Amino acid sequence: MNRSKLMNVTNGLNKKKMLLSVIVLLTVSLILILPYAELLAAHAGSEISESAYSEKDSAENNMDKLILLEKNRFENLDRYQIVELARYLVKMGAYDLGISEPVHINIRKLKEKEYSYFSTGTNTITLSEDLILSNDPYLLAEAINHELFHCAQCAFVRIYRDKLTEKEKNLYFIRKSSAPIYEYEIRNYKTSSDEEGFLGYFFQLVELDALEWSQETTDRYFDMIGSYLSEHFDQRKTKEVILKK
Repeated sequence: MNRSKLMNVTNGLNKKKMLLSVIVLLTVSLILILPYAELLAAHAGSEISESAYSEKDSAENNMDKLILLEKNRFENLDRYQIVELARYLVKMGAYDLGISEPVHINIRKLKEKEYSYFSTGTNTITLSEDLILSNDPYLLAEAINHELFHCAQCAFVRIYRDKLTEKEKNLYFIRKSSAPIYEYEIRNYKTSSDEEGFLGYFFQLVELDALEWSQETTDRYFDMIGSYLSEHFDQRKTKEVILKK
């Protein structure tokens, strides 16, 4: 075989090798990319709106945790168990309010008689160390529910501000809802240390509504605890009577 024929054969083999390499590379790429392509196609043009909380987080499905607010049980909890209970209370309240983003908890030393606050930027509820150590289960639950309502208010305002057009905002039911007031008050929020003092802080609608919801919800929790313990106590008494017979 002369040199020119040998070079032609060699070039042909090299081209076949290159073509084979390209085919293998494309096949591997398709195998790796296909699952992600399917995932992107499934969510094309839509937002993933799965909530961080579900029915399993409801108070009704966590009575074993909720009854720890009962005074005698609460007194036997240590600091770490109280913080863990607080996390469960956040889940319960967040589910009730339909909050979709995870709410975080932070414990730190705050000013005297300052028990809690909510940070919109980090979606975090900060509880004071004094509250954790106060041995007051009602106050703990009420403070958490109060801040959770602020979290829900902020979510409501984001929808009102960012998702609605000016025409939609002018709809009577939107215009007469609390959204415009919440939006204004959160943007111009007054603390008790401002010039108007405690009354200026207290009579903001964002605070009045949070106070109402937190007290109603905390009262409901303690009613649930009373009913649950009464029912189980009566069942235990009935079993004891049957056993004695």
